[in-house]
Amino acid sequence: NPKIRFFNFPYFIFWILLSYYFGVEYSAILHIEFSERPDKTEFIRQKMQDDFGHSMSEVTYMAARFVKYSEEEGVLRIDWRQVAFYFAATARLTGIGVALYPGIDPLAIIFIVANYRRALLNPFRRLVLRQNVSYTVREISSTSRSGLGAKIGPTN
Repeated sequence: NPKIRFFNFPYFIFWILLSYYFGVEYSAILHIEFSERPDKTEFIRQKMQDDFGHSMSEVTYMAARFVKYSEEEGVLRIDWRQVAFYFAATARLTGIGVALYPGIDPLAIIFIVANYRRALLNPFRRLVLRQNVSYTVREISSTSRSGLGAKIGPTN
């Protein structure tokens, strides 16, 4: 069946290994690039307490991962390296989805879509079949009654 060719042995192993690869890569990027940075922790802890009255353990504050505090200038700057690795990690999630798709898609077609198609189309198939059978029976009966194949009914 061409719909389930991805369940053949070589394809099956390939998409499972590919999804694991993207998962490991995603975890490595998150661990290496988004681990806690001691130089920011104290600054963010104080800033959160002063501005919002919350400690860092009470909330998840993602901006702490993407900004650097410049001691010399006294301003916050965007850490573009962190932003780039965030998008790299997000791209890995997309890769996981793409890697899993060949294995997941046939399952939906086999178990869900096919049943809905049958449920929707069966009444119409029966209707078309009934009309065709009815027309064919009328044709045969009119031909057999007339003797030479002439149709019963008005002639033009």
